[in-house]
Amino acid sequence: MPRLAIINRFPAGHTYPLGDAFSKLGYQVQLCPLQCVTARDGVYVNDLPLQADVVLWRVGEKEWASAINLLAACETQGIKTLNSSQAIAVCANKWQCHQQLQQSGLPSVPSLLVTPGSIITPLPYHRIIKPVYGAGGEGVTEIADGESIKVSALSLLQTHLGGWENFARVNVVGGRSLGGMQRQTSPGKQVNNLQQGGQARAWAVPAEAEQLAVAAAAACGTELAAVDVVHWENKWWVLEINSSPGYSGMIELHGPAYHDHLAAAISSLLV
Repeated sequence: MPRLAIINRFPAGHTYPLGDAFSKLGYQVQLCPLQCVTARDGVYVNDLPLQADVVLWRVGEKEWASAINLLAACETQGIKTLNSSQAIAVCANKWQCHQQLQQSGLPSVPSLLVTPGSIITPLPYHRIIKPVYGAGGEGVTEIADGESIKVSALSLLQTHLGGWENFARVNVVGGRSLGGMQRQTSPGKQVNNLQQGGQARAWAVPAEAEQLAVAAAAACGTELAAVDVVHWENKWWVLEINSSPGYSGMIELHGPAYHDHLAAAISSLLV
């Protein structure tokens, strides 16, 4: 079995169930806290050379810049990375991801690019401001009628797509679905992200949504992805692609066995 290094956000000694799931499959697993990983003439963990055949990035979307640089350093040493630095770069930039999906002929939520300093008023459909580089629902704002907003960061102006019940997430590994969920907004919140108080809801993935999610993940080069989709105007659209998703909602819904399910699916990419 390959030597698997999992770069994660937790301190040394922290229990990591996904790592345990890989160990049960026979992998030699090394847990690498992000703060202990550096790159110079190679990649090092606690100043010792990284000894791995595969690196699994499990830190999160907010650390996309670290991901791109550290994983690129791994790739120059011939180490397989999940996801690749190029795929993470595409997904981290929501505008680039949107364009990639459109060029692949896939329905991506209508979006306009707005630059810092722009003053935005709501258009007939476009009234959601979302940072191009952002995660966890941070910075997402709805423009009310009669209101104007000065944009402070490079952002997307997107269509308003209705309530949380229109939105869902499909987990994709290696070109197939590993289930999905919906996320219900908490009272007083505009976004449904779990980090913002959203609640996971069980959801049977429709065939059309599954096919779209799998195609979208492939179009952006991700082998491991959570594809956010929305049902609007009688069809499914891609909202965004998360290249380093969390699985807390799926584990809440399906129990710790989802770690084993996920590890087995990822393992199929490594044989």
